[in-house]
Amino acid sequence: MYLSYYHLTHEPFMTSTDPKLFWETKRYVKALTLLEYGILANKGILLLTGEAGIGKTTLVNVLRQNLPQHVIVVSIPHPFRDRVDFFKSLAHGLGMKRGFISKGAFLLHLQDFLLQAHQQTRRVVLIIDEAQQLDPELLEEVRLLSNIELPETKLLNTLLIGPPEFRHQLGRAQHRPLAQRIAIACRLSPLTLEETRHYITHRLSAAGGRPDLFRDAAIKAVFNYTKGNPRRINSICDLALMSGYIKQTAHIKAGTIKECYHQSVSSAEHTSPLIPITALRATPESSEAQGASPEDKSHRYGFS
Repeated sequence: MYLSYYHLTHEPFMTSTDPKLFWETKRYVKALTLLEYGILANKGILLLTGEAGIGKTTLVNVLRQNLPQHVIVVSIPHPFRDRVDFFKSLAHGLGMKRGFISKGAFLLHLQDFLLQAHQQTRRVVLIIDEAQQLDPELLEEVRLLSNIELPETKLLNTLLIGPPEFRHQLGRAQHRPLAQRIAIACRLSPLTLEETRHYITHRLSAAGGRPDLFRDAAIKAVFNYTKGNPRRINSICDLALMSGYIKQTAHIKAGTIKECYHQSVSSAEHTSPLIPITALRATPESSEAQGASPEDKSHRYGFS
């Protein structure tokens, strides 16, 4: 609804993992480069951690997009509790169109597949999201899969993705053999205030909007309320644009960010509307700037 009002070509703060929306901070680029290197160099087990909404999925989507065509990628988006289901999913992802009566039969065919891929100078990477949900037995299976190798190189790369707590989970004695196999570990941290400013202006510019649409105080408020978490930044900025559209304001100010934040917190607790109640009325100043009275604006959008 606010796109035409703010002259935007698309929603700048959509909560999407589209690689085109990836914003390249130095830390994200470093993580991306290390993971790509780990896969192309057959380093074995890789680890990516970060809190929810920090951008792990987006980063992995960019990684997949950047990988050469000779890399075979198998993704398991939700961990399986059952070992058989886990192997079936891996076999399906690799295109093994057959059933396996035992774990040993599967491993023999997997080894043949990986050896053939190696002879064709191809790389194979298994991506496991939400890896912290794997039970200890399946984590051990992941470690054992890394044993399929040649003297000079690994044949299977595995990227484990999880929250920061997953690192502590891997630090337990029972997972020490797996932790010792991790060749590269990357951790995504929240954005700083300056990065948050660049993130917001980058997204606005990419959507055809004015980079100064959010006042400096508003950006600081966004950072304070979201702690630099990109998903939360997207959510509160999207609400702020909707609120600004309803109020018919030319810029987003800190007060609007505060209203949106408190209203979103309230809605999470009481399932109330996300749009701030105070935003449902056009202000005299903003209405006059658009050539209409407050009453005209209120009736136009169905509010009173």
